[in-house]
Amino acid sequence: MFDGKRIICIAPCYNELHKIDKIVLRINKSIVDEVLVVDDGSTDNSPETARIQEVNILSHKKTKGVGASIRKVIEYALSKNYDIKVIIAGNNEDNPDEIVRLLKQITRYNYDFVQGSRFKRGVQFKNMPLYRIFAVKLHSILFTLFSIKWVTESTNGFRAFRASLFRDKNINLWQEWLDKYAFKFSNNQ
Repeated sequence: MFDGKRIICIAPCYNELHKIDKIVLRINKSIVDEVLVVDDGSTDNSPETARIQEVNILSHKKTKGVGASIRKVIEYALSKNYDIKVIIAGNNEDNPDEIVRLLKQITRYNYDFVQGSRFKRGVQFKNMPLYRIFAVKLHSILFTLFSIKWVTESTNGFRAFRASLFRDKNINLWQEWLDKYAFKFSNNQ
């Protein structure tokens, strides 16, 4: 529990052998009530290495995409009445020590959604090539211009959500096109 809230930390995983086990080991179990790995049809025994860390695992029999994995755990977390859901990368790129920073924003300032940023002072990120840093910063600037809300990073998957957000009938995450976490364009209008 954190500030009296029940917290679940979710790590989507697809072929993250020797990474998923490291990330779940690094998560502070005194802050989160449950760590849940969602295996998206891995073929490299990733779920078995995570299971050694005594975490719960949900598995897709075949690969569906990270969006489908996230929706699966949202449904799971809603059924278990968690107050806040934290999503962390299964590839061991995010720093679990920063989960507290996300949670403080939700519990103290009553935000529904908080997204991590690799570009805030005091935050570290690993091995990002220069071209990608440029692309991520450009995307964030464009996102800021269109949303009229300053955003330091719009692409990071390290996030926390208040559960009530997913009970809002105006938000529909259960659309098939969201499965792959990408936009698809078609000439059929």
